[in-house]
Amino acid sequence: MATIALCLQTQIVAAQSWNSANQANRAARRQGNAATRKTADSTVHTNQASTYKSNSATRKAAYSDSAIANGDGKALYQQSSANRKATLQTNGAVKKDAVQSNSQSRRATAQQNRANRQNP
Repeated sequence: MATIALCLQTQIVAAQSWNSANQANRAARRQGNAATRKTADSTVHTNQASTYKSNSATRKAAYSDSAIANGDGKALYQQSSANRKATLQTNGAVKKDAVQSNSQSRRATAQQNRANRQNP
């Protein structure tokens, strides 16, 4: 009877051990994923602000040089539009990379946690 109780106690301790390890893995993953999202959001914001400032400066320079009055307004608009589109593409890639990184992190953590449960 004592052997069975000892065996059960050993299994309980092992289960508690891998459960704690798995909880720590999930917490670390959440923190890492949050940092990845924060970095991506910051990069996106910086890109958008930079594009806005660049387009604004170009527009102001065109007005001061009378380029708008000389019929160059269309070219200015097209350049600003191209800048915005390029920024959107860059930001899309930044967000996609963040999502893929977080997805890989989730898969790796799940795989590690499964291994912990199977081999306590």
